Amino acid sequence: MFKVFVLMWGLGAVVTGFGIEDPLVNPTPQVCGLSVTVSASVQVNDDEDQAPGSPNYDVQDFRHAPSPLDDDLQRVDVRATADKTDAVVVFSVTKGVEFLTCAGDGKVFRKDPEKKEQVAELSWIVPAGTTLVKTLYFEGTRPSEKVDDVGMAATLDAPAGVVDGQAYAACQLHSGVKQLTVYQVDVDVDSLNDNGYAFDGFTGEEDQIEVSESVDAATGDARFGKIVLLSSRKDSDGDRIPDYADGFDLVGYKTGDTWWKDWIEANPKDVGSDLRFVPLQIELKKPFDPSRAKVRIDYVCESRPEISDDGIVVSGEGTKEDPYVYTIAKGGMRIWRKEASKRISGRAVPVGDFIPSDRDVNWSDLVTDGGRIAKLYIEYVDTWPATQQGRKIIKVIVTQGDARAEDSVMVTLLPVEVAELGPKLKDSSGYEIPGTQRPRAFLEPNEMVEEISLKDHRYDLNRIAHREIKLRVHGGDFLRNKKVTWTMAPSGVLPGSSVRGSWSASKVSSYQSRFSASDLYAEYSYERLNQESSTTVLQVVSGDGVTAVRANLPPYGWNHADIFAEIEGVEEVIWVASFVVPAVIVLDPGHGGDVDLDQFDLDHSTGLKVGASAANHAIGGQYIESTSEQRPSGVLEKTLTMAYCRAIETKIVDGDSSGRPINVYLTRNGDKNLGGYERARCARDRGADVMLSLHFNALKPPTKEDIRDAYAKEHGRYPSEDWLNAEYERRWIHSTSVRRPLYVRRENGNVNQGEDDALGAAVVQATHAVLRAFDPSMQERERSPIPGNLAVTSDLMGFFQDEEYHPIRSALLEVEFIHYKGGDLLINGGRADAVKQGVADSLHKCLVDYLNGFEL
Repeated sequence: MFKVFVLMWGLGAVVTGFGIEDPLVNPTPQVCGLSVTVSASVQVNDDEDQAPGSPNYDVQDFRHAPSPLDDDLQRVDVRATADKTDAVVVFSVTKGVEFLTCAGDGKVFRKDPEKKEQVAELSWIVPAGTTLVKTLYFEGTRPSEKVDDVGMAATLDAPAGVVDGQAYAACQLHSGVKQLTVYQVDVDVDSLNDNGYAFDGFTGEEDQIEVSESVDAATGDARFGKIVLLSSRKDSDGDRIPDYADGFDLVGYKTGDTWWKDWIEANPKDVGSDLRFVPLQIELKKPFDPSRAKVRIDYVCESRPEISDDGIVVSGEGTKEDPYVYTIAKGGMRIWRKEASKRISGRAVPVGDFIPSDRDVNWSDLVTDGGRIAKLYIEYVDTWPATQQGRKIIKVIVTQGDARAEDSVMVTLLPVEVAELGPKLKDSSGYEIPGTQRPRAFLEPNEMVEEISLKDHRYDLNRIAHREIKLRVHGGDFLRNKKVTWTMAPSGVLPGSSVRGSWSASKVSSYQSRFSASDLYAEYSYERLNQESSTTVLQVVSGDGVTAVRANLPPYGWNHADIFAEIEGVEEVIWVASFVVPAVIVLDPGHGGDVDLDQFDLDHSTGLKVGASAANHAIGGQYIESTSEQRPSGVLEKTLTMAYCRAIETKIVDGDSSGRPINVYLTRNGDKNLGGYERARCARDRGADVMLSLHFNALKPPTKEDIRDAYAKEHGRYPSEDWLNAEYERRWIHSTSVRRPLYVRRENGNVNQGEDDALGAAVVQATHAVLRAFDPSMQERERSPIPGNLAVTSDLMGFFQDEEYHPIRSALLEVEFIHYKGGDLLINGGRADAVKQGVADSLHKCLVDYLNGFEL
C-alpha cells in the first residue's frame, strides 16, 4: 500500500460581465460567484494496481478503516452562486494544460456516511437565485512526475436571458488553476505470508490488506498482515549471547571457560547463518528528492539513548556464578538497515545500523547510492511474559520541506513458548525434581532423559534419549487445526559437529525417528513425514493454539538438538527450544563390605551372575616393618576408593565449568560389596557415557625361599648364596619401586577397544602428572596397560553392549601401589588430602576433556 500527499497553491475566481442602459440592447450583468477552496492537506490512500477511475475502497474495507473519511482524502469545497438564470458548474482536474475529468493521477469522490463514492459527473446545475455548495474529496492515484504537474479548476456558465422584462448578460467564470503535487511513499511487507525473506514479489493484493483489520468478504477470514511468531530467545551461533543482543564481534565467555573460548576463536562468526530478519521495503517515488528527503519510522520500540541506542543493557560478570544478562527495552521489534549477519554496530544511523522509532533520519543514510528503494530488516524480539502480542502498525513518514507522504503496514505478533516439558527430571535417588517441567532459562539447554527398558534384565530396548514438548501459540485461535511441521538440527559436542550414535539403534520403531507422538499430553493428530520431520495439529485452548510432540536423540552425552516448528499459513520456521543429552559419569569405588563375591555367585532376582569382587585387597603399608621413622597406615583400599570417588564427584557437581550438564553416580554409596557385573550393570542402568572403576594396588615381594625353590625347579640345583641375595634384593627393590598408575585393559569381548584404550591412557596420564608433582621419586614414565579381563568392564555380561550400540567407555584405574613406604606415605601421609584433591581435580578435567573430544 502507499499513501500520497497533495500540496496546492492559491486559486482565485475571475468574474467577468458588462451591461448597457437598454436592458435588451445593453443587458444588466448577472451577479455570479465561483470559488474553489481546499482544506488543510491530509494523508490520502490508494492501491497502485487499480485502474484509474475505479473505486479505491470497497464498502467493507472502508467501514473498518481506522480513521474517518476526512482524514484519508484531500477535501475540496466548490461554491457557486447564480443570480437571475440557472447556471452550470463544471469541476475539472488538470494535467499540464489539458483539462481532464478524473485524471489518471487522481480520483474525485463525494462523501457518503458509510462509504466514499466516486463522482461520475463533475457538473451541477445551480438554480437561479441560489448558491450551490459541493464538498468533494480528491485522492491521488499516481505520484507526480514533477512538481506542480496536476491542478484543479472549475467553470460556471450562466446563459444570457430575460427575467421580468429585464435582460441579463451571460455570466462566464473560470477559477484560477490551483497547482498541486502528488507525493507518494510505498511501504511493503509480506502481508500475504507467502514470500519468505525475499524482497521481490510484493503485490497489489498485499497493498489492499496491509493496514486493514477487516474480514475478507470472499473467504470470511480475518486479515492480520504479516504474521510473525515470537519464539523464546535463541543463541544461534553458540557464543552464549542471545541473538537479539548479538552481532558486532561480541563474545560471551570469560577467561575461565577455556574450552569454549578456544572453540569460539577457532570458529569466528558473529551471528548464526540461520538468523533472519523480515524484509521491509520502502520506495520513494518521484518527485521526492533522495538527497533532501527525511524518513521517520514509527513502530513499537522503546529506544533508550541514555543507555544504549538499541535499548540493550548488559549486566553481570560473565561467570558461572554471575553470568551476563542481556536486558532489552520494551517493544516487540527493531528495524535495521542491514541484515543480521552484516550489521557492524548497534548504534543508531548514520553511525550504526539501528533505526530507532520516532526519529527523523536522512533518506541518504538508508540508501547510500542515491536510489529510491530502501531495503530494511525487521527484527522481532520480546521478553516473557509476552506483552507485545497482537496487531502492530509500522508507519513510515517521509518529508521534504512542506511536502509529506506516509504509508503503513500491519504485522501481527504471536508469541510462541514451550508451555511444558515432560517428563520431569529425577535426582540421583530417582525422585522427581519439582519445577523441571518448566523450560530452563535462556542459554541453559533443556536436559533430555534416558529411560532404560530392559529385555530379560539385559538389553536396553529404548536406546534413546527424549523429552516431550508442549507448545503454546498465544492468541493463535485463528490457527485452529493448522498443521505444525517439526524439524530438528542435531549436533555433537560443539555446534556444527556430528551427532554421536544413531536413531536406528533403538529397538522401538517409533523412536527411530527424530520425532514421535506425545505419550504424556496428546497425539494432536501426529503424522510422521520421514525420519527427520513430523507434523502435529494445533488445537485451541482458551484462545491459544496448543500442540505437542516427543523429540528423540541418540543417548550419548552432550548430543545437542535445536527444535524448529513451521505453522501452516505462516511462512516462517521458528526456533522452539534447545535440548542436550546430559553426560553421565559413573564412578566405581572398588571393593567394599566384608564378604568376597565369587564369579559364580548369582543375583537371584534376575538369574544373572554378579561377577567376582573381593571385599578388600590392598592395605596401606602392609609390607612395611614398623620403625620409628614410619609406621604402616593400615588404610584399606576400599576406604581410599570411596574417598577418592567422592572427591571426584564433588568436583564434577560443584566445580564443572563446561556449561553443559553432567550427572555423576557412584556404584555404591556405603560399605557394601557389589559383584563386578553388578557394577557394570549399574553404569548401564544410569545411561553412562563413561565408567571409571577406581582401585589402589599392592605387590607382595617374594621370599628368598620362593626364589631359591623356583631356581632349583628350573635348573635342577640350588643357586649360590651370592646370587640368591642379589636376586632377592633386585626383586624387593622392584616390588617397592613399581609405583605408578596403571590401566587394566580388558581384551576379551571388548566391542569398543579403541575407545576404552583412549580413556585408560587419558586417566593414567592425568593421575601420573599429579602424583609425580607431589613425589618426584615416582617413576617418570607411565606404565603400559596390563591385561585383565575383569567383570567390572565387561561389555558382554555387564554393559550388554554390541557392535551396533556401545555408548559406554570404561577403564579400571590403579591409582598407586600403597603396600610399601613411598606409596603409603604419599597417599596416606601428611599430605593425603592435598594429593586426593589434586587427583580429583585432574581426573575431573580429564573426563570433561575426554567427553569434549570424543568422536564416534
